[in-house]
Amino acid sequence: MIQVDRTATGRNIRRLRRERGLTVQQTADQTQSLMRTVYKWEAGTSLPSLENLLELSDLFGVTVNELVVIEKGEFND
Repeated sequence: MIQVDRTATGRNIRRLRRERGLTVQQTADQTQSLMRTVYKWEAGTSLPSLENLLELSDLFGVTVNELVVIEKGEFND
């Protein structure tokens, strides 16, 4: 089973947002989310929905695969 590393994905979202010079408010506006939701993503306490992942990847100019960090380890079917 593939699992998303929430903490690393959150750090990735924060890094990409900052590299693009975007505020949390701008990111929230672009994804039609609340600021507290973006903070939760960046803290790794929640993950963006699929729709928000697509919005973030478009906003940051990266693929979803570049945005999401998969936990390292052995995956089972």
